[in-house]
Amino acid sequence: MNVIKRDGTSEAFNASKIKIAVLKAFSACGYTPQEDTVEDILDSIEVWDEITIEDIQDQIEEILMDFDFPDVAKAYILYLSLIHISEPT
Repeated sequence: MNVIKRDGTSEAFNASKIKIAVLKAFSACGYTPQEDTVEDILDSIEVWDEITIEDIQDQIEEILMDFDFPDVAKAYILYLSLIHISEPT
């Protein structure tokens, strides 16, 4: 299954990248989530072939809010915006 990156290229879906970003957002808020909480968040993501990175990120933001982690959702958005700014154009 492939995802479409911001630059329009296609890349194989890699859940570990999402997990790292989610864990960094929790860490930025001073939380150490239980592994099953992170797995539940990841399991809630709907992924299909040729989904865009932005669609995945929007889902994660909503899922974090649904799991009652609004501060983690905000940290996740900030983390992504920093990555996006530092990406070469």
